[in-house]
Amino acid sequence: MNPMRRKPQQARGQRRVNTILDAASQVFSELGYEAATTNLIAIRANTSIGSLYQFFPNKEAILSAIATRYSVQLGGLLDKVFDSYSAPLSVQISDLIDALTDYYLATPAFQPLFHAVPASSVMRHVADSLCSPIEHRLDRALRVNNAALEPAVSQFYAAICVYILRALIPMIRQPEDEERIVEAVKHALVAYLNSTGDFDLR
Repeated sequence: MNPMRRKPQQARGQRRVNTILDAASQVFSELGYEAATTNLIAIRANTSIGSLYQFFPNKEAILSAIATRYSVQLGGLLDKVFDSYSAPLSVQISDLIDALTDYYLATPAFQPLFHAVPASSVMRHVADSLCSPIEHRLDRALRVNNAALEPAVSQFYAAICVYILRALIPMIRQPEDEERIVEAVKHALVAYLNSTGDFDLR
C-alpha cells in the first residue's frame, strides 16, 4: 500500500487528515472503492484537492490510512474479547462474534473490508491485513484450549473460523436479521470446532 505523502506535524493538520479520512470512509461506503475518486473525497471533506494531495498521493494511500485506523480499533476490540485467554473457549468465541458484529454494523466503511471475497485486489490486500490479527488471536486461543495441537493445525482451524465469520456476518442487512444470523454464526463455529475432535465446546 502507498504511504502518506507526509504526516501532519500540528494539531490543525491532524484534524484535516481526520476529516479527509472520515469523508473517504463515507465515500467508500456509499460508492465502493473503485468508483470513489480523490475529487469526490475532497468535496465531501470540504477541502481542496491540493490540500488532500499534501497528505495523500492517491486514494490507495487514503484506504491504507483508513485501514490503519480500523486496525487500531480492532486491536482494542480483540484485547477485550480475549483478555489473557482466561475465559472458556466457547465464551471467547461468543464474545468475538458479538464484538465483531457490533463493530461491523456500527462501521459501514469497514464492511466491504470484512467480506470474505472483497471486490478488488486492492481491497483484498487490505481486508486480509485487517483480518490477520483476528486469525492470530483465535489461533492462540485454540492452542491455549488444547496445548497438544500442532501450530499448523490450529492455524488452519483459525483460518476456517475467520472465513466463516467473514462469510456469514455480512449476511446481516436488516436489524431484524441480526439475532438470527448471529446465533447461526455461533452455532457454525462451535459445530465446526467440535467436528474436528480436538475440542469439546458445550
